[in-house]
Amino acid sequence: MGNVFKILILSIFFSSYLVSEAQTSVVNVGFRDFGDNYIDDHITIQISQEEVVVSEYKEFIRDFEIFTDTLNVGTYTISYFINFNKDLLGEIKKIEIKSGEETSIFFHTPTVTKDIIDSNTTFNDFGYALLSLSTGNSSINADNEIFSAYNQFGFQIGGTSSIINYLKIGQQFGSSMNYTYFNESKSLYPNFVKDTEKYYYWNLNYMVFLRATFYNNSKRSRGLFMDGGISYNFPLLFRHVLVKGDTKTVTKKIHHYNDFSAVFRLGFAPVAFTFEYRLTNFLDTFYPEQPKMKAGISFIFGE
Repeated sequence: MGNVFKILILSIFFSSYLVSEAQTSVVNVGFRDFGDNYIDDHITIQISQEEVVVSEYKEFIRDFEIFTDTLNVGTYTISYFINFNKDLLGEIKKIEIKSGEETSIFFHTPTVTKDIIDSNTTFNDFGYALLSLSTGNSSINADNEIFSAYNQFGFQIGGTSSIINYLKIGQQFGSSMNYTYFNESKSLYPNFVKDTEKYYYWNLNYMVFLRATFYNNSKRSRGLFMDGGISYNFPLLFRHVLVKGDTKTVTKKIHHYNDFSAVFRLGFAPVAFTFEYRLTNFLDTFYPEQPKMKAGISFIFGE
């Protein structure tokens, strides 16, 4: 009788053990490939059931391979976060963990253009407006003795898109007008006594540029940046104006349509310092070209 009792107890024990083993299963959580976007960040993986976290894993992304855990049979939600900041980047609900079946979940990794689900924020495609003021006076163009002053005012709108974490491509379109004043002792008509002689130039302009950012532009919207690009200026009006008393002489159609410039900008929004160098001559040969070098300041809005 005693032996029968012992066998019954052992049978119950092993039955309970086998049942408990059958009620759990292995789950694996991984990612396709993070690339270099988040290599220096942390990742947090959470497995929850009925809004209660039952398993959590934290690791540097550069050291992460796969997360494996053993869970009871049931329905779970698996989520992951970057840098412990609880900005949810991915979540899969209603994952069934079945008895005796190993479950593997692989997330598609976030890219630099992926919106964060909670905030719908991305720092990779955005527009701006720019107000620019430039000068090309004799301190910048020391070898140009013809002109006494050059002043330019411009307004542009543009946008940039991220190529990699520290490089963007951008374009802008706008309009500028400038006045170039001749020296009192210099004139296209040396025997004519004048009060004022100047160029008036109004154009449309389009620029394409590359922007090097001294910050990770996939995570921040602004910081120190450096632009380099090419601008084309389409003349709407170009006039040579000569004034003596009440008499004004205006000469038109002295320009061509090949006004190209190289542009360099260094800034931290909302302010940037701009340097522009005209690459081509676009006036008739009788008329001296405007100063080649211009320097100024730009005020950036919306970036």
